Order: sequence, then structure tokens, then C-alpha cells
Amino acid sequence: MARRAAAAERILVRGVNWIGDAVLTIPALRALRGAFPESRITLLLKEPLDRLFSAFSAVDRVEGFRVRGGAAGLGDRWALARRLAAARYDLCLVLPNSVDSALVPWLARIPERVGMDRNLRGPLLTRAVRPRGRPHRHQSEEYVDVVSALAPGAVPGPARLEVDASARAWARRTVEPLAREAGGPVMALCPGAAYGPAKRWFPERFAAVADLACRKLSAGVLLLGSPAEQELCGRVAREISGPRGR
Repeated sequence: MARRAAAAERILVRGVNWIGDAVLTIPALRALRGAFPESRITLLLKEPLDRLFSAFSAVDRVEGFRVRGGAAGLGDRWALARRLAAARYDLCLVLPNSVDSALVPWLARIPERVGMDRNLRGPLLTRAVRPRGRPHRHQSEEYVDVVSALAPGAVPGPARLEVDASARAWARRTVEPLAREAGGPVMALCPGAAYGPAKRWFPERFAAVADLACRKLSAGVLLLGSPAEQELCGRVAREISGPRGR
């Protein structure tokens, strides 16, 4: 296994599905690049999360995909598997712990498929990595463990994500005027969540934190969210008693 992995020219990384988890994979992705400097690494992510990594230097290519719910999703998975098979990857790192994330690389017949040994998905992997170390280890460490199974001693890199020129331009237009107006730092709050109230903190508590930042730090407050979360962000903004919320 170690000999074949060392010769891998084309590596696929099946990335995770949520933005917070995706950030936690960055040290592992940098460790992978350090361990395989000559390989061509492709990061596979669900859309629109692929856009977050569009300028990420530790991979050579970012590829997005969509899978619909229900029966239509079966066809989407099969089509994705055929697309991956045509790319002739030598190795796939499966970072999510789900059976579904290991199924497509198996269908694509990627020769080496490595991931954590969880959820009875071992038969879909050529190397199922056993969880190790202390209980409740940080999730970012487990992602590094998957890389270390291929390259013992792989060194995780900083959890830093490059952004492209358009994102930097947006930040200059949006954040710098708020910082000048506030006279202090800018704090960004994201009050939304994919699964609604069950995964969200209370709006009034976001507002309370923003008020505290305004009073104690002379901070500007920037509320971030998707178009579907515009009403929620507006509610938080209305509850901020300080003058600097936007």
C-alpha cells in the first residue's frame, strides 16, 4: 500500500460537505501536499462549497458536484462515478465519515481508497483507518490521520485559506468603510444554519454579543448569510442597540 501510494500521480480528495468542517480539513490538505509534492491533487466538494477553495494553493484543481435527493440522486451518483473513473485517479482520500462518500469512489473503481473506519463502510475502502489516540480528539486531527496512513510523519499545515482577487475586492468595499466608521475592529457574525432553528443560536444572543463588541471594542459588526437568511440577519440587526451593526 505504501509503495503504491508513493507512486500516485493523480490523487482525489473527497472533501466534506459543510463549511465549518471544510475549514478543519485545511491542515490535512496541506499535509497531503507536503507528502505528495509531485502529484496532481483534485479536491471534490459539493457545490457551492467548491467556490470557497477556488484559490486554495494546496490542491491543483477543485471540482464541484451536485446530488439531488430521492431516486434522482442515484443517477447523479452514478454519473459522478463515471466522471471520476474517466479521470483515472490512482488514489482517493475519503474525508467524510459517511457510507455515501465512500460509495462513489468505490463505484469509480479508484484503485486505492482511504478513509476512517466508521459506519460499517470498511468494504468500500482499500484501507480503513482505525480511530486512535485519546477520546474526543479534535476533528482536524482525524483528517490528518487519514493522510498519515499514507505518509507517516506528514506535517499538518496552518488552517489558512487563500482567497481570490474578487473576494479581496469585496472585502475592501464592504469591510474597510465599516472599520473606518467604527474606529475599531470588525466582527463578522453568521447567525444562520443549514437546518434552521435546531442548529442556530438565538438571534437575541447574537445581538447581545454584537452590543458588547460595540461597547467594549468600538467594533463594527458585519452580518453574513445566504439570501434565504436575509430576514434572520435583519432581525439580528434590529436588535442591536449599538449604531454599528450592518
